[in-house]
Amino acid sequence: NKTYNGRLKGQLSDYSLKFLASIVRGNMDTDGYIRLSHGIVGIKTASIYMMKQIHEILDMLEIENEFKVIEDFRPNCSTLYNIIIKRSMLPIFYKKINFSHPRKRKILEELVFKHIK
Repeated sequence: NKTYNGRLKGQLSDYSLKFLASIVRGNMDTDGYIRLSHGIVGIKTASIYMMKQIHEILDMLEIENEFKVIEDFRPNCSTLYNIIIKRSMLPIFYKKINFSHPRKRKILEELVFKHIK
């Protein structure tokens, strides 16, 4: 099931940083979120494999991030994996990854330029 097992095949070192950044961007466009009030960008998904790769890619791009496991013990609920990029890292995230999604891109720009001032 791709929901739980989605990931890049092979080693991350087999891919260019530009390609890896685009993989993160695509995942952030679909599963990512922005909390304007908290000044954070994050992503949640049920695939631990993909999240471990995203975490590693962000590290390769020198974007500090926090990896969390959110266990849900309710029936028919899955454990979720969450990565949070803190406000201090948003200018680097903006420069190296950004969003393709127009609404998310606009909110990120607001956070980044607010942070720089």
